[in-house]
Amino acid sequence: MNERGISYVEVLITCMLLAVFAGAGVTSVNGFRRAADLQMSCQTMVSDLNRARIQAISSNLPVSVIVRPDRLAYAVVEAGDTARWRLLPRGVRLATSPARPVTFYSRGGAAPAGSFTIANSTGQVRIVVSPLGRVRWTVG
Repeated sequence: MNERGISYVEVLITCMLLAVFAGAGVTSVNGFRRAADLQMSCQTMVSDLNRARIQAISSNLPVSVIVRPDRLAYAVVEAGDTARWRLLPRGVRLATSPARPVTFYSRGGAAPAGSFTIANSTGQVRIVVSPLGRVRWTVG
């Protein structure tokens, strides 16, 4: 370094180091965001399934959870209503779902029992609905 300040080469090296560190930070932030999207989707769907069960019990009418054919959205539908789709975040999709819509009945049970798998590039979460209507989730 000369006595009057810093050289052009020193500025370039500093800028290159900052760019490398910023690039690494952006990559880890994107991975964190994708993992958070998967977790949020799981929590939302578990909440919606539990709400569908409670709605079936309280209204004494069947309530179904249907999956859109493109597997990017699902809806909770009471008998006779139209579907209002709940879109999954970008990059998240329902990898698997029961062949028929899961329907909760007035006594709290569900038929057909089955599982939904929500997945993205960071992993997958499995949501299981038992014949008794209980909902649980597992990672992997």
